Amino acid sequence: MEKVQRWRGAFVEAGKISGYHLLNFKDEAECIKKLVDDIFPKSLQIISPFPESLVGMKSQVEKVTSLLDMESNDVRSIGIWGMGGIGKTEIATILHQTYRHRFEADCFLGDVGKLHQKNGLTWLQQVVICKLLGEKLTLTSEHEGMNILKNILRWKKVLFIIDDVNHQEQLEFLVGEPEWFGRGSRIILTARDKHLLISQVGDNVYEVQLLSEDEALELFSRHAFREKTPKEDFMELSRQVVKHAGGLPLALKVLGSSFYGRDKKHWRHIIDRLKRIPHKDILGKLRLSFDGLDKDEKELFLDIVFLDIALTRHLCVEQVQRDVSLGFLIDCLIEKSLLSIDLSNSIVMHNMIREMGENVIREEYANSRIWLPEEVCDLFTGKLITKKVECLYIPNDYYYEDDLVDYSNIFKRMQILKALIVGDGAFSSNCTITYLPSSLQFIDWPGYPSISLPESFEPSQLVVLCLCKSRLVELWPISKVTLSYKY
Repeated sequence: MEKVQRWRGAFVEAGKISGYHLLNFKDEAECIKKLVDDIFPKSLQIISPFPESLVGMKSQVEKVTSLLDMESNDVRSIGIWGMGGIGKTEIATILHQTYRHRFEADCFLGDVGKLHQKNGLTWLQQVVICKLLGEKLTLTSEHEGMNILKNILRWKKVLFIIDDVNHQEQLEFLVGEPEWFGRGSRIILTARDKHLLISQVGDNVYEVQLLSEDEALELFSRHAFREKTPKEDFMELSRQVVKHAGGLPLALKVLGSSFYGRDKKHWRHIIDRLKRIPHKDILGKLRLSFDGLDKDEKELFLDIVFLDIALTRHLCVEQVQRDVSLGFLIDCLIEKSLLSIDLSNSIVMHNMIREMGENVIREEYANSRIWLPEEVCDLFTGKLITKKVECLYIPNDYYYEDDLVDYSNIFKRMQILKALIVGDGAFSSNCTITYLPSSLQFIDWPGYPSISLPESFEPSQLVVLCLCKSRLVELWPISKVTLSYKY
């Protein structure tokens, strides 16, 4: 019975398709040319075998396809979500190439965020109208374009894909409501911001997954060696690079291509360089996510980059979510694909995201977050401006004669210091700390050398305090009120 219903539906749809009448052409030759021009491109859209080069994507495409529910005659919208370079565009492209022949019209609009910023919404609407309706129009406003799309598309079954959405306006004026589209239409949106997708498609959002270790090795090999597996004598070096890329397809492709045709000596040089200077093509793609953040989100993101470098453990979600405003910002960074939560409920940052953040700090927030031993040494010997420091990590391998440095006096100049992390053994046990900035929100100091925190330290901003293995006898020599202390 279900098969009969599908056939009936197919006949109904076929009845809506207009044919070609000779009376509309000056002769048969013109009619045949029009027929060939219309049908030939569609004959090229027959489903082709899945490209071998798109490693690890087949199962993900299948999962997205199940969300699309291609047999339904309802209008259906779905979202594809994930960090930059993870394969959202590739999945959307495969779906477009695979299914476009089933629709009366189709449109793949790529790099929407960038095109919106460069050319404006009316220009984007004109492109969509041209692709979906075959008409070139000059619009005077976004609202005019919206009305035209709304009034004409409702009679067409279309496949409409918008790649890299980054603003609510793009959804409002390009996609609107399901009622804009004809029966059986499919709308696919890709974005790095999950909340943006949910606002348009509800729960129909697929999160793109990082590649497994085996998939990552294969993808890297296809670009580094043009083969499915690395050459035997390059296997160990290949695994080092694959581990560094962390299953991110963009990084695996870019890095793989940079190693192609090079000998082992060059491989080792490139690997050493990557540890210090990330690849600019990868940074540029990931940087877009940072640029789209609000000021508060940027500051927190850079703070977490610092914590990810400085801490020997991951930050637990419970440590930050007890502070409502902080928990909200953490959720925003997760929705925007810059953070994730692992099975142990810890906050995790991808290697490549962290490297992008480190690069931003070096280039635009110099001296605000310090973790390198040489920078720490410069800080405590007066070579760096202390008043700009917001986060400070004093690593284990930092060492300077305690009697040559008045640490407490230097801390007095750091009036906006938010996070202080000290490696175990970085200070000698006879060092006395008489001052810490009251701006501190996060203190992690194993082996803290004094018997109490300084009397002048006001803990009203303090959220996290960890003083394990310290000489601490009491927190303060006098009673203090802790307003924010959570952990």
